[in-house]
Amino acid sequence: MQMSHLRSDDVFVLCVCSEVVARVREMPCGDGSAYRPDVSHLDCADFVVRCIQQCWSEQPEHRPDFKTISVRLKPMQHGL
Repeated sequence: MQMSHLRSDDVFVLCVCSEVVARVREMPCGDGSAYRPDVSHLDCADFVVRCIQQCWSEQPEHRPDFKTISVRLKPMQHGL
């Protein structure tokens, strides 16, 4: 999904985000960690999955800021 297609009133995005938030609150993993969606089935470059997983860090200082995310995901624009 290209970012240009997202709208602030996009119901699909809101539903997906709401589902993730609900699962994080209600379904902690058996090891005590927070729920994270399975990304093993994603058909994308490894750097994208790594960026997603880094954004999920429980420790805020380990999460990338928006500028860092933008730099890390820049290779996605190649070939567009």
